[in-house]
Parts: sequence; structure tokens; C-alpha cells
Amino acid sequence: MKRNRSYQSVGCKVAHYLCSRYRFRILITFLFAALIPGIHGCASRSDTAVTAFSTGGHTVYHLKPATVSKAGRRAIISAAYDGSVLCHTQMGKLLWKVKPGEGFPFDLAVADIDDDGMDESLVASSDGSLHSIDHDGKNIWTFKGNTPLYRVSVAKSHSDTLVILTGGVERILYALSASGKIISKYEADGVIRLTGSGNIMGEGQDFTAVATARSGLSGNYTLRLHRLPGL
Repeated sequence: MKRNRSYQSVGCKVAHYLCSRYRFRILITFLFAALIPGIHGCASRSDTAVTAFSTGGHTVYHLKPATVSKAGRRAIISAAYDGSVLCHTQMGKLLWKVKPGEGFPFDLAVADIDDDGMDESLVASSDGSLHSIDHDGKNIWTFKGNTPLYRVSVAKSHSDTLVILTGGVERILYALSASGKIISKYEADGVIRLTGSGNIMGEGQDFTAVATARSGLSGNYTLRLHRLPGL
């Protein structure tokens, strides 16, 4: 237990240092190996770095790889502290930048929710909004909750359609359609801090793991596995 705590402490210090030292830059070495064919790992040699580029003064909080064209072009979607969402090419060219709201982006998910072959970006915000952004940076829809949303993830339903899951301080996990409509709700026993979905049981159907806390950012966590109504 002491060793785990030590690792966590060191990890926090490293993360804090990187955020303060490189707050306006993205250094891409092995984090997004899936973005560029032929890169399968990381070596210690300096010539393995792909590129480094400026984010134009935006302090990036989340990063996700995404497909942004019918031809399969890959890009990097990022969400910044000021609420901006940016899309860069693999080599750092800014394709688009939007600011869908004024809230802090607590979470970012990327998935092809409308089955058009290109990824949409989903941003859960401190103002209770969940923003759906198209592959070209255009806002598709905004779901408005009552309190800050901490998490957003995507699960596959029994009919093979994708369902958007989001929740936070309100202690309700919403299941939304690709158009942002409420399919179902799940009342949690605490503030929703983490969600994750997948074929966890090996039954060919997605289950959702939900971690809750008694308060917003602290307290004991409870982890439960659910087959949610509507999925």
C-alpha cells in the first residue's frame, strides 16, 4: 500500500511539473502511436519523437485521437482549461478551434456516434452542459444538466447503436441518444466521478462501470457494474 501511495505521489508531482513547464505545448512522442502507421512503441533515443507544437496559449487538459475525414485522416482533439476545444493534424496544424461554452471541461470523449465514419467530440462541462461537436468543429447539440457534469463515455446498446453516458454532481447517470435526447436515467448513490463501458462480462453486450463518491472531489469511492436500462 505504501508503494502504491508513493507511486501516486510521484505521478502527481510529475503531472504538475509537466502542466506548469509545458502548459502551452503538446509534445507527441509515443502517447498517440495509433495516429501514425508504423509507430508501435517508444524507445529512449531522441530521434523517436514525432513533433512538438504550440497550442496557441491554451492549457490543454484532455487529449484524444480522432478520425476527422471520410478518407480516414487522423487528428488530435484537445480540450483546454478555458473551455476551448481544438483539432490539430498529426504535425500540429490547427484545423479548427471552438469554444462551445464557458464551463471548465471536466471530461472529453471521442466516438462516431452518428455512424458517418467520422468522430464526434463530447465535452462534459462544469456548467452542467454536454456539448456534441462534429468532426469539422460545428456544434451539433448541447444537453443541459442541472449541475456540473464530471464524466462522459460511450457504450454500445443491445441493438449495436451507441449510447452516450454522462453524469456528475446531480448523482444521475443520463443515457442519451446520438441526437442528445434522454433515453433513460440511473440514480447513483453518490457523485459520479468515473464511468467506463465495454464488453466486460464477455457476453457480447456492454456493461457500464460507475465510480461514485460521497462528495464532489473526495471521500471513499464506490465502484459498481451495471447493465443500464435502455441499453
